[in-house]
Amino acid sequence: MSQNGGVKGWPKWVGLAGLLLVTLVLLTIVAAPSSNPRISGSTYLRSPDGYAAWYAYMAERGTPIQRWERPFADLGAGGVTLVRVQSGFLGNTLAQDEANWVAAGNRLVNLGTRSPVTPAYFTSRLPSESGTVRIDTRRRQSHLKNGIALLEDGDGAIVWRQSVGDGEVVRAVTPYLGANAYQNEAGNFEFLAQIVVEGNQTIWIDEYIHGYRDQEAIAPEVAGSWSDYLARTPLMPLLIQLLLVLLIFIWAKNQRTGVVRPLEKPQVNNSQAYIEALAAVLQKAGRSGFVVQMVGQAAQRQMQRRLGLGGDRVEAAVLLDAWVEHTGRPAQELAQVMRPYWQKQALGDRALHLWLNQLRTIQQQLGP
Repeated sequence: MSQNGGVKGWPKWVGLAGLLLVTLVLLTIVAAPSSNPRISGSTYLRSPDGYAAWYAYMAERGTPIQRWERPFADLGAGGVTLVRVQSGFLGNTLAQDEANWVAAGNRLVNLGTRSPVTPAYFTSRLPSESGTVRIDTRRRQSHLKNGIALLEDGDGAIVWRQSVGDGEVVRAVTPYLGANAYQNEAGNFEFLAQIVVEGNQTIWIDEYIHGYRDQEAIAPEVAGSWSDYLARTPLMPLLIQLLLVLLIFIWAKNQRTGVVRPLEKPQVNNSQAYIEALAAVLQKAGRSGFVVQMVGQAAQRQMQRRLGLGGDRVEAAVLLDAWVEHTGRPAQELAQVMRPYWQKQALGDRALHLWLNQLRTIQQQLGP
């Protein structure tokens, strides 16, 4: 061993940097941006769960539609139709600001409303005035309160409208009604288009909820506190930034050229204190327990969003129940994989590698 604690011939910081790089690769496997559920439903996305083809279809049919990339509060007071393609499922209750906005004479088209699973066939082809509409879900809204069904079968409503003040909300049980996967179906695109154009209002499709921001929206967000910025920053870019800061810090601390100088009285430097604080956080990655918690937290958040449970951490029993309902597989299968994270266990190198492979398998079982 060398005097600085590293393997003979290698400084200690080389091993630490190598561990951090391995951690970044492992986190990429679990939380890769390509599988981020927030992107699902975006008009910029050309994968089967995106809406790029429907957006182009609207332009071809001569319907003016624009992408909305600013906060909800910036929307106009009246005469606006906002289309929201959820990345998961939301409840039937509007937030107070949304309810006030709709009641002022606006329309909210929300694709992806949490509804019960019924005995209906998973794949159904239903007639409509726009042609045959294909639906791939067993979810239905069986009991409508003050609502009118726009598309339904014997098991309940699939698309329906509800009046709110001078406006209305249109909801669908599936977020994939006009997804790219259905561009060859006879009526899906036109059925959704007919819903959107009712009322001859200005039509926006919400890209803000998928993480897209225009220049006017970026400035006030970045100007917020650093803690808010960190909370909104995706995991991988944040870790890359912290890694670069740490490597620069380690490189500076390991310079041994020149004349040795006595330590000077430290000066108050807020920027340096901030960098040192971030570096201290990453140095904890030398413990496998820290890696387990970081990866486990990202994996559970991703699973929750795919299962329609939102981004805030839920109880283990809630996650297990949603897993069983979605996949039909036993709860013990998921519980065994998540146990190291839930019980805050530290794993050896081989056990950690095996655990990460198990997490990736669980993610794949959830489907696209």
